[in-house]
Amino acid sequence: MKSINKVEALETINFSGAISRKELGLSNKDIKVKKISGINIKKFRNMGQNSTIDLANRITLVSGHNGTMKSTLIGLCVQPFNSDVNDIFGSPLKTNFREIFRLSSEYDKERYEYDVFIEDTEGLSVKIPVYTKPRSKSDPNIRIVTGGNTKGDGNLIFNTNYLNLNRLYSIHSSDAFPVILNLTDQEKNFISKFYNTVLIKDSYNSIESVQGKGTANASSKKTFGPKNSHYNFESISSGEDNLGRIAISLISFMRAAEKNKNKDLYNGIFCIDEIEASLHPVAQINLFNFLYKWSGKYKVQILVNSHSLPLIRHAIQLAQSGQEITTYYLSSLYSEDVQVKRNHPYESIYKELTFDFESKVKIPKVDVLCEDKLAINFIKRLVTSQQVLRRVNFIVPDENEGLPYNLLIKLCRNTSAFMASTIIVFDADVPNTALSKVKKDDNIIQLPNKTLKLPIEKLFVKYLLDTEKNDTLFFSKIKKPKDHIISTLIEENINPSIISDINKFRDIDTKRYKKWFSNNQDIVNKVFNTFVKQVEGREEFTTLFIKKINKICEINGYPSVEIN
Repeated sequence: MKSINKVEALETINFSGAISRKELGLSNKDIKVKKISGINIKKFRNMGQNSTIDLANRITLVSGHNGTMKSTLIGLCVQPFNSDVNDIFGSPLKTNFREIFRLSSEYDKERYEYDVFIEDTEGLSVKIPVYTKPRSKSDPNIRIVTGGNTKGDGNLIFNTNYLNLNRLYSIHSSDAFPVILNLTDQEKNFISKFYNTVLIKDSYNSIESVQGKGTANASSKKTFGPKNSHYNFESISSGEDNLGRIAISLISFMRAAEKNKNKDLYNGIFCIDEIEASLHPVAQINLFNFLYKWSGKYKVQILVNSHSLPLIRHAIQLAQSGQEITTYYLSSLYSEDVQVKRNHPYESIYKELTFDFESKVKIPKVDVLCEDKLAINFIKRLVTSQQVLRRVNFIVPDENEGLPYNLLIKLCRNTSAFMASTIIVFDADVPNTALSKVKKDDNIIQLPNKTLKLPIEKLFVKYLLDTEKNDTLFFSKIKKPKDHIISTLIEENINPSIISDINKFRDIDTKRYKKWFSNNQDIVNKVFNTFVKQVEGREEFTTLFIKKINKICEINGYPSVEIN
């Protein structure tokens, strides 16, 4: 046996050092496949010769224009495998090549060749050659051969499953009806969690299985619908329909994992063509994140294709942060052959997919809505970092009244699309009972100081009155004594001594303090920055503010905010 290279990491796979099954001394069906390492395409249609693609342990995402062989790539990866377990409907957990594409006896006469590389349970890299040939001299139809024609060749055992979400028939076109599917309570709970996590709603707390009738393609006609909700399977969206197909595959792999006694082995590869089909960008990101966690738990490799810019950007960012994700871009814009580009920069992908080659990729800003202009000014001085502030767009409220907090509460409760990309900032004095009415509070944040729970104007006055009269604040910055400040307060019918009782101070009508604040801008402007720097909870607010910005960026596929 020749010297054997062990697979140490996906980034360092040396395909050139892989051994054959003959060198391994086993037949293909006896090789214990731990996982698929990747493929090397020597010649296949117009794919660039010797194109190498390695698969991540969890998710590999492929993007590119239509006609760049993204679906073909999936077919090549799953072709050499059979399965010895069944899906939840009793069919083998394998993918037929013809489900993905067909070879033409007229246009695919040329011999195609590629190698699939697997890692076995000993950590050895094994090369499996695959090629095409006519079925016989009398039958020109093209067949795909795994290994060769000698004893021991043929397909290996590894579970595969393929879904093309964009090509599946809608469940509504098939006279669907509820059916009894043998699911455990644990599996039902998993499916409910899957739907609710991806769609961010609780309609699927109870589910029912649905099947279409009178169709040739029965496998594309099974899904799930909500039960005991405000609607049922007859009203589900295309996106919900597609999620059902995915859920069926997930349960099938989970059952395979349960039967697998060798926990070192991966339980297969799950391939999804056009994963974003019929899903909102937020749901696309949620689905991707769910699959990533699921893949790690059940040891299933995932290979997906996508045209979705938000999803592509999200995958690239996760890959750059060290997650077990690999991204590929297939391009034919500058070559007759399809060029395979590993970890291609998002900016280049954006330009090629949109044909916007002139302008620089503009990163959308995250909208921030506050109660009034003072709150905006307050935030700008709390955060200070221009890297952060350049990434947000403050929505300026009405010049005079601003936006009352009860209106903002209504926005949070009733305008989900608006909330998905907007941060709502409430003043510190907004009652907790009011904020508790917002069930989904991922995008809301409250200004400091949340302990004192004072509006900004009152907090500013308290700061002045709490400062000792001999402090440099008065004779160096304001250039007026503290007694002068007190006199201006008295003129507005504000009793300075009341700050000794914080509850009484909190209960006084804020309008007096707003009026004082407005009439004494000369004082405010001189010390407002100094005041903000000492506000309790400033750092906590800034950290949370950036976190919420990045959450919206992640959902929409924007780059995250990074502080140098």
